[in-house]
Amino acid sequence: MIEVIREQNLKQTLEKLKAEIAKSNGTMHLAVHPFYKQKPSKEMLDCLAGEKTSNRKAPLVVFEQNWHVNTTVNKLNSLIPKREIYVVPTNTANPLPLKQVGGWEILNNLGIKKIFLAGQILAYATDRELEELTKWGNITAQQKQGILDLHQKEIAELKKKHPNFKKGHIESLAQNKVGCVGIAYMQLRKANFEVVLMPSFCHSIIGPFKRLKE
Repeated sequence: MIEVIREQNLKQTLEKLKAEIAKSNGTMHLAVHPFYKQKPSKEMLDCLAGEKTSNRKAPLVVFEQNWHVNTTVNKLNSLIPKREIYVVPTNTANPLPLKQVGGWEILNNLGIKKIFLAGQILAYATDRELEELTKWGNITAQQKQGILDLHQKEIAELKKKHPNFKKGHIESLAQNKVGCVGIAYMQLRKANFEVVLMPSFCHSIIGPFKRLKE
């Protein structure tokens, strides 16, 4: 069953999603723009179907660009006909849910304890590349600062968890994450959600510049 969350059905659909999340002990799967640009890999399709995740009963929430929602619903119906799926319309080339359905606050008060995150596109950027992305308008200054703040937070978390790791090793693990999946990861962590990023179930690129040239 696929439910598209719109302003008209917002309250009742979120109540259903909340009940599904409760059944899965607070776990939710989130796919950000899973059909964007590239054809999804078999691994990503298995992830969307719940085959490669630890809690197959968890509901799947798909963030999809508003103009592409109908196409995505048709693809999900044909590829994953048996899963409980909730589609949230977002802005174009941006994981931010539409203002009409609540923006990022749409995930508040749903009893979420853990989010498994996948989708397209995930990339990693140096601080210098972040400056370039901001200058070119690919990310906002606010998003850039959020990414940098999260980078420092993750470094501190890794130092605490792995006190014997060398500085270079820690910094390689806590890279700046960009692309729609990276921005979503930053926003969710900023909102204090526990997020498990699944790079093997993302369409990832080395550095942001390939994405910019497409």
